[in-house]
Amino acid sequence: EILSSKKYTKSNALVNAKGKAGLLAEKLFAVGIQRAVEDEKTGILTATIRGIELKKIFQTNRGSFYDDVNALVDPPTKDDPSLLDWRIIYKDEESQTIEAMNVITDCSFKKRVFEIRFNSKITPQVRRLQANYTVFSLADTMPLKSIYSFKLYEILKSEYDKQEYLAKKSETWHPNAVYVMEMHLIDLKLRVGVIDSSWSNEISEELRKIEPNYDIIEKIVDELLKEEGNIDKNKKTYKSYKRIDNFKKNVLDRAKDELEKKTSIKFEYKNLTGGPGGKVNGIRFFISRNIKESDKIEELETPKVVLSKEEQFEALDAIADM
Repeated sequence: EILSSKKYTKSNALVNAKGKAGLLAEKLFAVGIQRAVEDEKTGILTATIRGIELKKIFQTNRGSFYDDVNALVDPPTKDDPSLLDWRIIYKDEESQTIEAMNVITDCSFKKRVFEIRFNSKITPQVRRLQANYTVFSLADTMPLKSIYSFKLYEILKSEYDKQEYLAKKSETWHPNAVYVMEMHLIDLKLRVGVIDSSWSNEISEELRKIEPNYDIIEKIVDELLKEEGNIDKNKKTYKSYKRIDNFKKNVLDRAKDELEKKTSIKFEYKNLTGGPGGKVNGIRFFISRNIKESDKIEELETPKVVLSKEEQFEALDAIADM
């Protein structure tokens, strides 16, 4: 009930940005841009949220958000991403521009009030958007328990809305339509954060190209894994998820289950294979609207009207008069 009317907006370029962040950081970003106030002179967005509101939004009974914020800005290990180091690379295909930036400039948690300030370059990606953007519901994203479910929800909802808009424009729309989206497996891993673009300057440079070669990025990451002492927790996750069955179980299948239970869309998927040995090199998604039982309108039986011969003639006379 708290979140049902709360919406936030992102450009599709920002939705598909490459970068790694934890689930709490992504949720705080969503809540923050929904609540943020823009400085007219600088264009900087600042969100101020009371701790008691955060507890309701995140459905936690813990006393304070201090420990969570502390872990975000000063991670307990070097393997965990810091909120202030959260860096993304995104592209606008129409204007052929590529941006690399930090998302957050600063944040504070004082007297049980959380304040977060966004990079001014983020503002055009979340405010006054005229085209190529998606509106998300906090009621869909906040209950999600996996960062991969969160990212996939935004990616697939963005694609669903785009294709639905085009279908309505061409008058081919159907409420139960299924829309298809294909992604290179490495592109998908970058988008959901299994691969972090900050691992290597070579990866970042390749991603800055208009058409990155994902096979090259895969080779770069595989070489990094061979370097002694270069295997942190995040790279271990990637190494584990190189096996397609592990990736499907821990990322795709978990997200599929969560989205169907908790959000307004659902999906099925199929492996795309190619190259020697039938290697899986992509995923084809089938995205559809998630019609829950509570959303269904009970169909009422149309009563049959039987007229006598006299009533039929009277009705025809009335029609003729009109």
